[in-house]
Amino acid sequence: MITRRIAWLIGSGRAAAHEILAITFTNKAAREMRERVEALLSSPGMWICTFHSMCARILRREIEVLGGWTRDFSIYDTHDRN
Repeated sequence: MITRRIAWLIGSGRAAAHEILAITFTNKAAREMRERVEALLSSPGMWICTFHSMCARILRREIEVLGGWTRDFSIYDTHDRN
């Protein structure tokens, strides 16, 4: 249902692809949702991802605002951090 709603929003001109943000819990769900939407229409620029990948993407894009940081940072999981 969500994929069809996204396709309708873009297809009807009510939203541009770059205005779409769909958050899922897993990478697999994000990939499947992206594939389903792309099968309905080809509009690159949508953000269909997990919460964590969205945050990492924003950080990489806007990291200079924080000062002293670069885009080549690493995010460690709990095991690596410990």
